[in-house]
Parts: sequence; structure tokens; C-alpha cells
Amino acid sequence: DGAEGEEEEDEWAVDWDDVMEELLPVIQEAVESDEPEIRRNAILALRKSVAVGDLQAMPLVRLAMKDSDWMCREAGVLALRELALPGDVEATEVVCTMLQDARREVREAALKALETVGRPGDEELISTLITIKEYSRKWADTSKRPAWEIRETGCQAIGVIADLDCEEGIASLKKSLTDERIDVQ
Repeated sequence: DGAEGEEEEDEWAVDWDDVMEELLPVIQEAVESDEPEIRRNAILALRKSVAVGDLQAMPLVRLAMKDSDWMCREAGVLALRELALPGDVEATEVVCTMLQDARREVREAALKALETVGRPGDEELISTLITIKEYSRKWADTSKRPAWEIRETGCQAIGVIADLDCEEGIASLKKSLTDERIDVQ
């Protein structure tokens, strides 16, 4: 009786590699749609379909990050949060780019993703985040958003990654306590 139950269980087993092989081309086609809602839903479906560390989905996530529709970019960041492994260099670079997005919703999703992809105390990442914060006026010129918003996001990101042993990160945050904007303080 037990062997019969195992056979029945195996009959219903799903080979996720086969599923992804069939699913990815469908999602790819939807991500290339002219309709933002279809693109967004495709990325959200991808988010729910991939396993952590599944890098075959990364090209579609990168495509979503460059979308003109902010909701598609946000969905891409959420998908990245689901599939990236902690410390993944490519994912960390993408998240740092999205921390500078013009839309607050995308930046907030990037902060949440940073909690997953970043490693606490990563000195190189902290240095990058400090650079984003310190050169906020430069980023503001290219992103067409106020410099204080970039400083605010930079502070939040440093707070996510810096640990108590990170002198450089703590010094940068202390410096922000005297910022002209209360949002940054």
C-alpha cells in the first residue's frame, strides 16, 4: 500500500526545470508588450515563478529595470529581491542603480531588495552608498529629482547595510544629522 502511494505521488511530481523552460519564453514575450500592465504582470509572474539564485531570469529583470513605466521598474526590483542571493554582485549593482530612481515607490522597493541582496557590513557596498549620498547634486542633475531625495535614500540604504563596526558608514550618517533638509536628518 505504501509503495502504491509513492507511485501516485511521483505521477504528480513537477519538474520545475521543464516548467521554467516553457514559462520563460511566454514571460519574455509579455515583458516586451506595448502595454505597461501586461509587462508589469509578466514580471510579477516571473517573481513568483523563479527560485532563489535562478539567474536565467536576470535578463528579464534587467529589462524591467529599464522600463519607462515606474510600476514595471518596481515589479522588476521586487522580482530581483526574490531571486538574488545575498552578496550577489550583479544584483547589488542593479539595486544601487534603482536607489536613484525618480519614483519613490521604486526607491522604497530597492531599499527592501537591498536588505536581501546586500551583506551587512559590506565595505565596498557601503562606500558605493556613501558616494551616492555625497554626490547627490550630480545624481540630481541626471535624474531630474531633488538632491535631498537622493541623500535621504542614501542614508536609508547605509542604515540597512552598515553595522556598528562600520566607522565610515556611521560617520556619513552622523554628517547627515546636520543636513539642510529634515527628511535627510
